[in-house]
Amino acid sequence: MINKKAIKEVFNKNIVEENKNNCKEVDKNCTSELQSNLQVKTSDLQVLLETLSKQLEEKDKQIKNLHAELNLQNKHAKQQSDRLVGLIEQVNELQRNNQVLLAQKDIKNKEIEEQKENKGMFKWFFKKNNN
Repeated sequence: MINKKAIKEVFNKNIVEENKNNCKEVDKNCTSELQSNLQVKTSDLQVLLETLSKQLEEKDKQIKNLHAELNLQNKHAKQQSDRLVGLIEQVNELQRNNQVLLAQKDIKNKEIEEQKENKGMFKWFFKKNNN
């Protein structure tokens, strides 16, 4: 007679060993698939890294060019500002000269009016004496 216990042990042992072998097979397949996927991802990341590095270099060049252009514009703005300061000084000088000329004109006008008044007074005086 065959012992039930012996049958269980034999079959369980075979089943366990069969499962272990299947797991090893699955592990080998998974590992090789994971390694393959990892290599693909790694190469994709390297390509992406190279692309980003080139873009970064291009951006650095653009920034450098923009800084140079900005410095040039600042230089032109300073030159224009200096020119404006010079023009403002000229305008102020012209205004001072204009005020001096107006003051001189007022003085001359007053002198002319005083002379007219003096002549008018003398005319009246001489007319009175002549009559």
